[in-house]
Amino acid sequence: FKGGAFGTVISTSTLDHFSGEDQVLVALKELHRVLYPKGLLLLTMDNPCNPLLALRAHIAPVLTRLGIIPYAIGATLSPQRLRRALERLGFDLLELRPVLHCPRFLIIWLMRFLECIRPGYLSQRIEALFSLLSRFESLGRWPTRFLTGYYVLAVATKKEQDRHA
Repeated sequence: FKGGAFGTVISTSTLDHFSGEDQVLVALKELHRVLYPKGLLLLTMDNPCNPLLALRAHIAPVLTRLGIIPYAIGATLSPQRLRRALERLGFDLLELRPVLHCPRFLIIWLMRFLECIRPGYLSQRIEALFSLLSRFESLGRWPTRFLTGYYVLAVATKKEQDRHA
């Protein structure tokens, strides 16, 4: 795409499938290039501060070989490194926070379990299930929020002076 082609770019857990941090930084630079000045970037990445994700990252090769994880687990940036990278590239960071505080394995297990024991039950009770799971989101207000959040959400705009970038 030509430079400055987009007013908004949304990247939800895509950059963290690259194999190295250098590739993630190249991708962030490209996202910056295709945004027009004051364009909006919405980005989520795996949160390496979450102990479950840190463990998963260490045992990912085994989990992939066993077929438990059917996709590549790549590099991600800590919240601090993501902040520095975005600011260095010419973004104004509007928000950086952890999101999805209910462990994904719990959501997946619960949904599969309910569907196995009572087919169709999940579709009848989906609102109640989401209400229950959304209670985990209150952890986002705690001082330990970066330990419980599954993803890091970054909301940023391309700086105005980068008009010709």
